Amino acid sequence: MNFDFCVCESPEHCIDVKVDTIYNICGNKSYSVVHAPLETEKYILIYTLAGNGCIKTDNLTFTLTDYEMLLIKPTDYFTYWCSSDHWNFWWIEFWSDNLPLEMNHKYKVVTTELELMLFQKSLDLLKQGKEKLSSSIVGGIISLMLMNIDENKPTEHTLEIFNKADTTIRSRLSTITVAQLAKHLNISDRTLRNIFHKCAYLSPQQYIDNIKLANARFMLENTSMAMSEIALTLGYCTQFYFTQVFSNKYGIPPSKYRNYFRVKEECYSPNL
Repeated sequence: MNFDFCVCESPEHCIDVKVDTIYNICGNKSYSVVHAPLETEKYILIYTLAGNGCIKTDNLTFTLTDYEMLLIKPTDYFTYWCSSDHWNFWWIEFWSDNLPLEMNHKYKVVTTELELMLFQKSLDLLKQGKEKLSSSIVGGIISLMLMNIDENKPTEHTLEIFNKADTTIRSRLSTITVAQLAKHLNISDRTLRNIFHKCAYLSPQQYIDNIKLANARFMLENTSMAMSEIALTLGYCTQFYFTQVFSNKYGIPPSKYRNYFRVKEECYSPNL
């Protein structure tokens, strides 16, 4: 007989939230919204997956970039807009009496596949009218992200190197290799891997691939560039290889993704 178990010595209450609105938005540089005041004591959690966006609320302005999370509670009209070519982010509105996050403070939190899956599941459940289940999952997402912040906070020196690496990757996206990146930063391949696992929970190559694919999605959604041109721009050796990598990541070829996104956008426009 085999079994597994755990007995908690000091049980803690889970984070209690009541969700009523969830969006997953990918806006382009024309995306800009003026939002009416929220209901009393209502929070908004914004988590950026890729790109850059700005939020102006209560005389404060925040700029959010990849993997940054912000909690706000606007008391008046507020605005937010895309400040780069694209801004892909999650937006969750909810109430809570025991939220352990600091308001108006940016957190750097790199999500794993688990958190991303839970984000989507919470949205799917809310669409189905299952508000309690959706709210429970959002509480779990916040708990997991807080755990990542507390247990894996890198040093300032490590973050400085990681940010330099990120800037280098984005400026040389079509040609950069892991070996070239390590040489440019004057560190060993092993140190580079450790830094990326600490800051991004990914290997350097996985991080580069994710940025390439995020750019590919943006090009497919917002331009009419040919597949071969997108592949060349992002440094893929052939269109076939680009299609293979994209399909492995998203489960759909880039050509079908472009068609699907255009149909989806014609049928639905976020009412924010």
